[in-house]
Amino acid sequence: MPYVPGTTIEGYCMKCKADGGHTIIEMEGLQIRLVRCERCKGEGPFRVPRAKTKAKLKETAERRRAAARKRHVESGKGAADTLRRLLEDRDLTQAMKYAVSLTLGVGDLVTHPSFGLGVVTAVNDPSKAHILFEAGERVMACNRR
Repeated sequence: MPYVPGTTIEGYCMKCKADGGHTIIEMEGLQIRLVRCERCKGEGPFRVPRAKTKAKLKETAERRRAAARKRHVESGKGAADTLRRLLEDRDLTQAMKYAVSLTLGVGDLVTHPSFGLGVVTAVNDPSKAHILFEAGERVMACNRR
């Protein structure tokens, strides 16, 4: 049913800060422009009810959080297996404690306080090394004084 002036619609009132019934006063084409709150009798532009807006915002936020969790899990997927293969037949006592001042080369073993044991997989820039940890690959600073 199309909206027409004089009908009641659910909306949010900026004056009484509540969702409730509003009487349509003015329309522009199919857009509701001006409404009157049935509680406080205040007039103002039509606003979508907060209950609907909050529910939609919560749904969108949860969808984004789920996608971020999925990306995080996928980034580390297989990294643990690859790391185990790289660590086979290696002396883990030779691992260096990570520090920004370390000069790293491909194949070096590194221990990091947060990420644990890792293997340097690439050094593209003299000051950045790609290190594979169990949680996934990280680009770490190196060779800085």
